[in-house]
Amino acid sequence: MTSSQQWLLVCFSLLCIYAAVESKRIFKCPSGCTCTKETIICVGTLQIPRTVPSEINSLSLVNGSISEITEGMFSLMPSLQLLLLNANSLTTIKDDAFSGLPHLEYLFIEGNKIETITKYAFRGLRDLTHLSLANNKMRFLPRDLFFDLDSLLELDLRGNSFQCICENKWLMMWLKNTNATVSDVFCAGPSDMKGKRLNDLPIPPGECISTGKITQMPSKVIMNSHWHS
Repeated sequence: MTSSQQWLLVCFSLLCIYAAVESKRIFKCPSGCTCTKETIICVGTLQIPRTVPSEINSLSLVNGSISEITEGMFSLMPSLQLLLLNANSLTTIKDDAFSGLPHLEYLFIEGNKIETITKYAFRGLRDLTHLSLANNKMRFLPRDLFFDLDSLLELDLRGNSFQCICENKWLMMWLKNTNATVSDVFCAGPSDMKGKRLNDLPIPPGECISTGKITQMPSKVIMNSHWHS
């Protein structure tokens, strides 16, 4: 290696070191947030921080105005192990919302207004052990929503408005077969099923076919659909 090449290598190394130091130095804790070396806690925030130090492993955004989570919103925070999004204005969680978070273990999305979660919202979260969707407005969950959650230990679905009808048959089956600890899930409808535990209902035979009519099964849980055997 010539002296000029050595000099270029030294300059490049120094530049990399300077860039790393500078990026840490210029990081400013967002307004309304409290920051430590590994943690950011924001109260009343209007948006998700776009740039955070790579060593941040815990992010809490509470009592804010965030309305939806779209693909890759947290992808610039690859070290996150805990993400807490309680008491925001969330109504929708879209596919691959948490992509780029291979180490995430704890995900809490409580006390929002979530009505819709798309099928691949939790895709890739194979290290996730704790998930809470408590106290939202969910009536149905898309089939195989939890398929990728290989490490799931605890799931909290309390305080939602699940309809004990055909569209949630897959959830009945999943609850009976999962090894995870799941909070009691109660039927909010139809009216004759209100208050019954979804976990306790017998799984009807056959497949679900939408008819647009109100029909009854032996367990009296089907409305707007029926089972086809």
